[in-house]
Amino acid sequence: MRVAAVILTFNEAARVRDCLESVRWADEIVVVDGYSTDGTPDIAREYTERIFLSDRLGPKNPGGYSDQRNFALENVTAPWAFFIDADERCTPELAAEIRKTLADGPCDDVAAYQMRRKEYFFGVHTPYTHGSGWLVRLLRTDRVRWNDRLVHEGIATTGTIRQLQGMLLHYSKDSIADYLATLNRYTSLEALELAKKDTPLLRHPLFESFRTFCNLYIYKGACREGAFGLIMSVFLANYTFQTWAKHWESEMKSGRIPATSPRFHALEFVAAALRSVWITLRPPRDF
Repeated sequence: MRVAAVILTFNEAARVRDCLESVRWADEIVVVDGYSTDGTPDIAREYTERIFLSDRLGPKNPGGYSDQRNFALENVTAPWAFFIDADERCTPELAAEIRKTLADGPCDDVAAYQMRRKEYFFGVHTPYTHGSGWLVRLLRTDRVRWNDRLVHEGIATTGTIRQLQGMLLHYSKDSIADYLATLNRYTSLEALELAKKDTPLLRHPLFESFRTFCNLYIYKGACREGAFGLIMSVFLANYTFQTWAKHWESEMKSGRIPATSPRFHALEFVAAALRSVWITLRPPRDF
């Protein structure tokens, strides 16, 4: 069972080499680049000739991440594709587990495997702020496609998804400015996704933002990570609010709502804040 390592890149010259080194074990390496201007493709050519250019992941992300991933799938010749981001690393343990799992012959109904990811921000492990949720990354190319979400995309398949025990390492963001640039890009795509599906405008954005903060900082324990936990809790609460603001802007410019609507009142925010504190006692949302 041959497997291809698939990497999407856009101006990742500072990080892509370590990623490529971590997947040298793969039978095939496919890089789909969004017309980088920092020499990323030149570095990739040291490891593979299978480099494809696509504008779906450029600065404006016209097609979103799912389109870029499906474009990559179309250019994979191996029956299995292992998707890894440029800021991630495949551990030797995970590589060995993937090789053994595919060599043993997966059941016919198995279409994909998911794995956990260990998070590092600014070079420091952040178990409370970002956790280690399951990510689907190993796919059968004839059974799986990425869904149509512009960002935070998932897969579409009728097959079974199983789990691997090995972990990816995720070295995300070297600066706050880098993180804020990503947040701005992602929230724009989230707002486009909401508009695309005619999702009603969020009725209580302050409540949802405050709830996000409480969930992360208190319930998930980001407060244990000091200043970093506080900063990230505020940023992710702002992610919720910024997505709503861009969705509101889209609705207003399209003429579906007046510029002065909806209106909010101070008592509504107080009630939302109290409800947010109470709701932290319930199971947290997935971010």
